Amino acid sequence: LYADRYGLDERRVHVIPIHTDETDGYRGYGETSPRAKPYVLALGSKTRKFMPVARACDQLDVDLVVITRPNHPNDDLDEIASLGAEIITDADRVKALTYLKHARLAAAAFEDPDLPGGFATVVHAMFMRTPFVLTQSLGMDEHVLDGETGYVTPHDDEAALHRRIPAPLAQLG
Repeated sequence: LYADRYGLDERRVHVIPIHTDETDGYRGYGETSPRAKPYVLALGSKTRKFMPVARACDQLDVDLVVITRPNHPNDDLDEIASLGAEIITDADRVKALTYLKHARLAAAAFEDPDLPGGFATVVHAMFMRTPFVLTQSLGMDEHVLDGETGYVTPHDDEAALHRRIPAPLAQLG
């Protein structure tokens, strides 16, 4: 439908529908942060790897909150917690978006660079003006403009991810 309507080259376009009913400036999530200290937020599904973000935050001495399912397949959540991260496995949508709204930045390392993932999270973060640091995944560099709306690092380049996390923190003061 979109390819025909807008004359798009179907070989170059991937349409990924994003639904958000948050048109009221995310006021429903309150102005009080769920944590006293600033934090980096890593949240998401089985398409994410949290360990690279956890190691970077541990080395940078930055608080990290990870929101995921209790059976996250890509990481040992106890190992991530041993690096000082707060692990939340019971967050509903309101709780997750409240944490996203108040995060100093969101960070994501994707499992597979050839699969799209994380678009809804990135769209929510954009509405909330929460900067993102993430690894390349299909389409991410079209949502997060490197150096403008966040930072996109090469897939599986943990050192690049580590270098980029301080930039948005410094810009936010």
